[in-house]
Amino acid sequence: MRDIVDGQLRTREGRRIGRVADVEVEWTSRGLFLRDMTLGPEAHASRVSGRLGTLLHRLFGGRKEHRIPISEVEEIGPNVMLKQTADSYDVGNADDWIRDHIFRFIPGSEK
Repeated sequence: MRDIVDGQLRTREGRRIGRVADVEVEWTSRGLFLRDMTLGPEAHASRVSGRLGTLLHRLFGGRKEHRIPISEVEEIGPNVMLKQTADSYDVGNADDWIRDHIFRFIPGSEK
């Protein structure tokens, strides 16, 4: 999981579509099973502050949070490589929103 969380997601054609904020897991009779990768401003904000995550979830109602099944991962390395093209994943411009509305308020995060 540590190799996936904060990993840059890249599609088959090499396009960056976001960073993994969290990984959803499920406990099965065979052990721990990685189910989905979560990305978007709501998921990232929850990592900064639980209250901020709750606030954004109330504002956006889950519209900006996205999940990609772990089965879509082709390779894990410096980037998390996905099997399909960017058009196959409905992730929008979540990284741009995070940069413009959250990270710009953190000291030392200038462009």
